Amino acid sequence: SSSSSSSSSSSWWWSSVVGGFHRRGGRGDGHRRWINVGSELYSDVLDGEEPGVHVKGYDQEGRFVMGDGRVIKSPLLCYSGKVFVWRGVETVKDVTPEKLSLLRAVKPKPDILVLGSGSGSGAGLGSSAIRLSECVRRALYDQNISVEVVDTRIAISTFNILQQEGRRVVAALLPVSSPA
Repeated sequence: SSSSSSSSSSSWWWSSVVGGFHRRGGRGDGHRRWINVGSELYSDVLDGEEPGVHVKGYDQEGRFVMGDGRVIKSPLLCYSGKVFVWRGVETVKDVTPEKLSLLRAVKPKPDILVLGSGSGSGAGLGSSAIRLSECVRRALYDQNISVEVVDTRIAISTFNILQQEGRRVVAALLPVSSPA
């Protein structure tokens, strides 16, 4: 079996621009590797269930605070113990089926997507201003994935609760804008 230390020194992130995962390091060789979602090469990253990711919330600057103390400014995708930087998405309007292609790659398939809109006001429930495009909603429907678009604070709470209940939930979180 391969060395167990390789996963602790590497980092993965999703790049919707090229439609694959990017890995930096891992074996101490500094090489980068793209993983094509359409191949079986991603299975070592995306298969299986791990203990859940806990998102504590966000700080005064809008950066995400993870359960292990990490602080991350970038938009995130969280699922089954994994956290991926979600590049190329700054607002809900930037979300496309291609930028959610991770949902087709993960195993087991998620049932729910909770999308944090980036707002931190707490007014996200029922807001008509926060709406995914029809093509994104159709793509999620075709994959049997329910979607909730709410402000980021509510999305973090909803994600943590559903995950604790054992639900297969993905959090797609946009950072909260820092106050002026």
